[in-house]
Amino acid sequence: MRTVTWLGSGWVLIPVLVAATIVLWRHPDRRAVGWLWAAYVGAFALDALATPIADRARPPAADLIEAASGLSYPSGHALATWGMLAVVASAGRSPRARARLLAAAAGVVLIVGVSRVYLGAGLFTDVVAGYALGAAWLAFLLALRLRRSADRPHVQPRSTPAG
Repeated sequence: MRTVTWLGSGWVLIPVLVAATIVLWRHPDRRAVGWLWAAYVGAFALDALATPIADRARPPAADLIEAASGLSYPSGHALATWGMLAVVASAGRSPRARARLLAAAAGVVLIVGVSRVYLGAGLFTDVVAGYALGAAWLAFLLALRLRRSADRPHVQPRSTPAG
């Protein structure tokens, strides 16, 4: 579980985001890179704002299996951007590939949250709050993305004569 919990940390997320940026930069629609980093930076900012407002201490040190410091509510690990990464990475993919990416991301988010509770780094409610905050941020970004794509005129590609 200690290894699993690292999947929600910046030590793992930042290299994954950099790798995803490199991959997405090769995509014809490079705006996905901006959405990806907006997702991460926004989630980080939400965690930085919500944690001191809630001001909830971690469970007692006697309950900790893993060393953890700082406040615990909401769980920043549970708020991790795996779901956002999957949504951005799945853009332009087939429905089957999109479903697989989203299911894998949901699985990672779920097991990271479970690991936080198991290791005593946070309470169940901390993890649920992290999930809720992450889902709200994801919903906001998706709504904004859909709104922007609806406002943009769709240009039909020119057909070239066969020959």
